[in-house]
Amino acid sequence: MAMTEIVKIREKNQIVIPATLRKVLHCGIGDLLEGSVAHGVIILRPVKTHPKDQEWFWSKSWQEKEKEAQADIDTGKVKKFKDAKELIQDLHK
Repeated sequence: MAMTEIVKIREKNQIVIPATLRKVLHCGIGDLLEGSVAHGVIILRPVKTHPKDQEWFWSKSWQEKEKEAQADIDTGKVKKFKDAKELIQDLHK
């Protein structure tokens, strides 16, 4: 699906990427873009800067679980144990 937006070149030759395009690309402030020109067309592509062997951590599903875990920590829905034996005893309850 191709999207088209009109973008104006502003002072200092800066452009603003419209919110609709940023949403589709899942990019925002601080993200990196690779710029190129092909056949008179400017192409901007989001650049991933994390190591390839850590891509699993940055997947949408993993990040959703990270947020869920953090919410449990923030609301006190976690337990702390002094050692593994105490943890195992709690699991058997």
